[in-house]
Amino acid sequence: LQKEVPRSNTGHLTNDTNTECYDCVNCNSCTESYECIECTHVDTCTYCKKCKNSQNLLFCYALENCSDCIGCVGLTNKKFCIFNQQYTEEEYLKYKKSLNLCYREHVDMLARQLEELLRATPLPTDSPEPTADDCCLNCSNTTNSYYSDSCDNCHTIFGCIGLRDARYCILNKQYSKEEYEALLA
Repeated sequence: LQKEVPRSNTGHLTNDTNTECYDCVNCNSCTESYECIECTHVDTCTYCKKCKNSQNLLFCYALENCSDCIGCVGLTNKKFCIFNQQYTEEEYLKYKKSLNLCYREHVDMLARQLEELLRATPLPTDSPEPTADDCCLNCSNTTNSYYSDSCDNCHTIFGCIGLRDARYCILNKQYSKEEYEALLA
């Protein structure tokens, strides 16, 4: 879908200070990371936003000085956490091994769980408040939408690119409200 839908070049997808980072936006001094947004000094992170000085993160938001965390929000100086709960290294590695991110439903499940935690977790006062843009790139007037790019005037969309005035879409396919909710349940 990323390659099929034409979009304007935002000009900030790459940065000379990053090494082996793919589909990252506004990241600085990051290495081996994928689909990260506004991260600084992160290494081997995937689907993270606003994280700093951290490594081995997956689906995290606003973490600082953390490593080996999955689905966490607003943590500082933590290691081996899953959805903001502390685990032993062995428990963490067992959970991580059980994830099969080759399957879209596993990725979607983690994204939904992170969104629920993001809504329920008070962030430290120096952490940025989450907005609709935290799960969307280059979208305007778009609400209740996740992992979408370059969409305008949309509501309740997931994983869409380049839509205008759309409702209840997943990967640019239109659904009824009931179908949409059932698919993402």
